Amino acid sequence: MSDVTLAHDEHSPITIPAGLYEVIRQREWTDAEADEEAWRYTCD
Repeated sequence: MSDVTLAHDEHSPITIPAGLYEVIRQREWTDAEADEEAWRYTCD
């Protein structure tokens, strides 16, 4: 494994150290239906 550089339009590039990471997708409650759960994934 080796370090990688992450580039994004909204900030300067950052270096991510080599390693193992857990990715957790962010969810939000929409409250679309009062009778059933209404979770949706967000895209920030």
